[in-house]
Amino acid sequence: MSEVPSVFHQGKSSDLTQDNARIKWCMEEARCKNCKSLVTMQILAGDKPCMSKCMVCDEVYLYTENDLKELHLI
Repeated sequence: MSEVPSVFHQGKSSDLTQDNARIKWCMEEARCKNCKSLVTMQILAGDKPCMSKCMVCDEVYLYTENDLKELHLI
């Protein structure tokens, strides 16, 4: 799991809420960082990914602010 806390926590405009949460099954660029499986899902806040989970090895990854900057999402 990422050592840097997620940017999607209470008190921020990007807060993950019941109204903006979505689940998206993986695409080629969202492979598991641990086992490289395509069987992953992402949880999105609006259109920004905040977490991914591999359904094969159970790896969970929290996206950081730096990750989102590298993906040009913020």
